[in-house]
Formats: sequence, structure tokens, C-alpha cells
Amino acid sequence: MPQTIIRQGDTFRKRIAFTHAGTTNPIDLTGYTAFAQLRQKPGEELKAEAEAIVDAEIGRVTVIFSAADTAALEPGEYGYDIRLVSNDDTRTIFSEIVKIIKPYTEL
Repeated sequence: MPQTIIRQGDTFRKRIAFTHAGTTNPIDLTGYTAFAQLRQKPGEELKAEAEAIVDAEIGRVTVIFSAADTAALEPGEYGYDIRLVSNDDTRTIFSEIVKIIKPYTEL
């Protein structure tokens, strides 16, 4: 699973493009709403919810955790997932581990 490093207090923005397997053709996400949630471990307390923007025609979801959200997190590893919801159909479509570090840490 991929891992991204984020400094406390930085805005975290991720764009994920969804394509049909083996092609570059985008998956049409018309009618879907996206949600993203961050937790330290699956099933644990919710630490942050992201703004999730669906660009349906090009099959892309953009997730944004605000600077205030990341500033409120203690350094450590967290996981977030993106879920798409449409007509009572919910699908987890992406998961990633992020590492929160102190703002003055050198990469």
C-alpha cells in the first residue's frame, strides 16, 4: 500500500483517476458522491473527514484534508479511504497510509 508523508499543518490534496482495467479509459462516476475518512487504524475513532470532489466525466476524485485537520493530528501513521456512494451502493475504492510528521522535520 502506498504511503505519503504530510507535515502537521499542511493541506493534503490527492487526485485519484479511475480507469477501466488495462486501458486509459476513465470510469464514468456520474451519480456518485465521494467521502473520505481518516483513522489511526480501521474501526477506530474518526480523526478527520476530507472534502471529496468527484469529477465524474473524467473518472477522478480529489480528496482534501485541510491544514487545520492535519495540524490537529499527532505525529504517526494514519489510514484513509475513499468511498463512492450511489443509489444505496457503497464501494471503498482507494485506501492509503499517510505519515504525519512534525512541521519542522526534514524529509
